[in-house]
Amino acid sequence: MIVGALVLPIDKSLVEAGEAERTRGAHAAFFTELAEEAAPRLHGRHQLEWIERLEAEHDNLRAALRWALEVRQARTALRLGAYLGLTFPPNLVRRSPAGRP
Repeated sequence: MIVGALVLPIDKSLVEAGEAERTRGAHAAFFTELAEEAAPRLHGRHQLEWIERLEAEHDNLRAALRWALEVRQARTALRLGAYLGLTFPPNLVRRSPAGRP
């Protein structure tokens, strides 16, 4: 399973091999699918488990959205943004150090 380490900067060897964007795209696809999978599971008996899972992956979800916006992958950005908006109750949205959501 992919875990939080993916939010670390892309390794220089990936950039040199021309794989950085493909890696970021795969990262965004994985976390978009995770957000979509979580949405219907946030209501019911497994709600707390999924909230905890999304909270644990918060930085990865934000990184995926940021990448999609940077490279103008509108469909991915809209899908991820919509699910994040629906799945993260406002009291769970952490603030970045600069005070931005």
